[in-house]
Parts: sequence; structure tokens; C-alpha cells
Amino acid sequence: ASQVNALNLAAKTTGSGNIDVKTTSGTLNVASVNGINGVTSAGTGSITLDGTSGSGVGLNIAAQTIASGTGKITLKGTSIGINGTGLNIAANITGNGDVELTGTTTANNRTAGTFAGVTNAGTVSAKNITLTALASDTTADVLGYYGAGGSLIATNNLTANAESKGAG
Repeated sequence: ASQVNALNLAAKTTGSGNIDVKTTSGTLNVASVNGINGVTSAGTGSITLDGTSGSGVGLNIAAQTIASGTGKITLKGTSIGINGTGLNIAANITGNGDVELTGTTTANNRTAGTFAGVTNAGTVSAKNITLTALASDTTADVLGYYGAGGSLIATNNLTANAESKGAG
């Protein structure tokens, strides 16, 4: 396990290797680094990504995919600034096991962009998908979940909880 501030991450395992990365004060971007694209765990290996940002996106899956064989994929994003999305999904996430998506934002406006606990414009597909999305500001017009152009495809169970404490 590693803990850092902002990070561009590309990682790949074979067999049953796990990937576990966390940022505490900056965006965790799934990216291309040194010829490795996105995050892939083969076999039974799990993927756990947790990004927290004081401004902007906590966990950003913008251009590169995340994939796992049968291991669990756990993605958590938190944005604790006045502008930002907790978990942004714009690329595909695929697995034959479970996928857990969690996004939280404290954003208090939508004038500078579309902010939400979770934004999804990609395709998430897995055996079981659990989504938890929260916009916690009680005065803001910010959404818990914004899924324009995105899809959640579960071959077994799909559980989704999205909440806006304000007018979103």
C-alpha cells in the first residue's frame, strides 16, 4: 500500500497480485505511465483506489480503463473543496467479480461545472455493482449521482444509493 498526495497511476499485475493506492491531498488520476495504460489486475487480484482532493476531483478515471479478472474493484473518491467531484468515471471499468463505487463531494455550487459525488460517462460492468454517491452540502444544487452517458451493467446484483443533502 502507498499513500501520497496527487498522483498519476498506471499499474498492472499478473496472477493474484493486488493494487492498493491512496491519495490524501490531491487527485488520483488513472493514466498512462511508462507504456502501461490504466489499472489492470489479472486473476483474483483486487484493485483498491482511494483519492481525496481539497479542490477538484478525488479519483479521476478519465481516459484509461480499470479491469480485474475475478478480484474486487473498490473505487472511492472524495472532494472536500467548494468545487469538485468525488469520483469521476469517463472510461470503462470491467470485472468478473464485485465493483464498489463510492463518491462524496462537499461542493456548494454548480456554476463552475457539473459537480457530484459520482459522475459517470463510462460503462461499469461486473457481476455485482454497489454505488454510493453523496453531495453533502445542505444549501447547494449539487447532485449525489450524475450519470449522463454512463451505464452500470451488473450480471447479478446492482445496488445504488445516491443522495443530495441540498437541492440537487
